[in-house]
Amino acid sequence: MHKFKNTISLDKLMTNEKKTILACFAHPDDEIGCIGTLSNHVDKGDQVVLVWTTSGEMASHFDKMSFNEVKKIREEQGKVVGEIIGSQTMFLGFGDTSC
Repeated sequence: MHKFKNTISLDKLMTNEKKTILACFAHPDDEIGCIGTLSNHVDKGDQVVLVWTTSGEMASHFDKMSFNEVKKIREEQGKVVGEIIGSQTMFLGFGDTSC
């Protein structure tokens, strides 16, 4: 079996040792598919950081609002998710695209 450098064995991942988990998403609400798992990690005492590359300001359901209004709402939504599960949150500030 080939051994890769800088890999972590499954045995190490399965310990009770506290972990820091960085979960990175393109837009606020993309975390929905794994939020239960991330919440479980917080409950175990692991540090979880939710990171979004964009503010999701191009979301189509905000078509009558200004760019800045949408950005503010979407970032607030992400922060609320972090508060609910007890994680840190961060937005990287890359611009959203319509593609």
